[in-house]
Amino acid sequence: QRTAQRLHRAATAFRSVSGGLRGSFQLELPHNDQDAARVFDRAADQVCVRCRQRERCWQEGYQSTRTALTDALPPILQRGEGVREDFPQWFVQQCPQFDKFLGCVNGEILSLRQRRRYDSQVRESRAAVCAQYGQLAQVLDQAAQEVSWEPEIDLRRQRLVKQYLGVLGLEGRCTVYCDPLEHLHLEIEGVGMERLGQPAELERLGSLMGCALRAECAGEGRVHLVQREPLVAVVGAAAQDREGRGVSGDLGAWFRDESGQLNVLLCDGMGSGAEAQADSNWAMGLLEKFLRAGLPPEGAFKTVGEALALRGEEEGGFTTLDLLRVDLYTGRSGVYKLGAAPTYVRRSGRVERLCGATLPAGLGSGAPDVFHRALIAGDCVVMVSDGITEGGGDGWLCQALEGFDGASPRALAQEILSKSGARLGQGDDRTVLVLKLAARKE
Repeated sequence: QRTAQRLHRAATAFRSVSGGLRGSFQLELPHNDQDAARVFDRAADQVCVRCRQRERCWQEGYQSTRTALTDALPPILQRGEGVREDFPQWFVQQCPQFDKFLGCVNGEILSLRQRRRYDSQVRESRAAVCAQYGQLAQVLDQAAQEVSWEPEIDLRRQRLVKQYLGVLGLEGRCTVYCDPLEHLHLEIEGVGMERLGQPAELERLGSLMGCALRAECAGEGRVHLVQREPLVAVVGAAAQDREGRGVSGDLGAWFRDESGQLNVLLCDGMGSGAEAQADSNWAMGLLEKFLRAGLPPEGAFKTVGEALALRGEEEGGFTTLDLLRVDLYTGRSGVYKLGAAPTYVRRSGRVERLCGATLPAGLGSGAPDVFHRALIAGDCVVMVSDGITEGGGDGWLCQALEGFDGASPRALAQEILSKSGARLGQGDDRTVLVLKLAARKE
């Protein structure tokens, strides 16, 4: 309980830091002189101050000069540079150093854009720092809840396990409970208890408990059994790097976390080759760590996106993020996307195309497109990198998925990759991940 309280206090502290910084950052930035109207004043300070006609332009004809410059400013700002045609003909003819003046104006326009870009980056970096503190507070709160959580013992089932251990001639300590997701757990310690992790004993105990069991972990004199997921996923993959590169910027992976969620990830780094691969590796590693730590997918995506934006401030760079998350206990699923290519879901023989509209991680806000679906045994999901269709038609891919017999996800992934290559060649990295859900055999 003391540990949970300390974690809650730490979370409150970090949340206060986030709120305090956000309040301070909402104040105006230090004066950066982004006034576009001063572009001409600065140019005049460099050129007109030494001109013999400065009094005629800036005193006797001040109003005419100011009107000419004011009218020229909008097209200059829109284009990003000034040209002779932006100014009245009389002004061009009257100014003896017009070309030099125009050059100074364009130099000031460039400086103005750089100052504005700098301010924008400062604001984005400050917002990212605040968000990171907020995410850290959320993780600490979640950890505190897990530490303080006390399982409700299933006394009836626990009594049955103890009776069964007596029949086997085993003595020890056992605890039977359900976790917050209502999944059954058996923690048993004592001499010889590791034998309970064997298939035959798992089957007998499962029959006694009323649900199938699997060994989460086992060692000498102890075993931890958990309710087995009724669904099993088979994942097949196929990939091809861009011709002549030898290294792919695409990266796919999948893992099951402690809560029975299967996570299938696909990242596509900007461009191709070693630099794109490094971006994908970094983004994939961060995302997997956050998901394994229990951070919700939306929070994990936002944190990774902000980290990529900060990392790429100097050199640029971005990565698409694509996540399929399937609860193997219930079939409830979510697809999360940042700039990723469409995902194709076949349910009851019909193919649905899930297409996001967000920018890749490192470019946008980091909030992903989210699609929730309920999947059952027999359903299939196809995830691809953008090189598979390159923004063109994907009817052929939908037909391949509709005709899939379910025998080999890997074979379907290879078929899609081959058909893509025949259509588009090897001008980009290409990756296909195919997931098929099936009922676990008893």
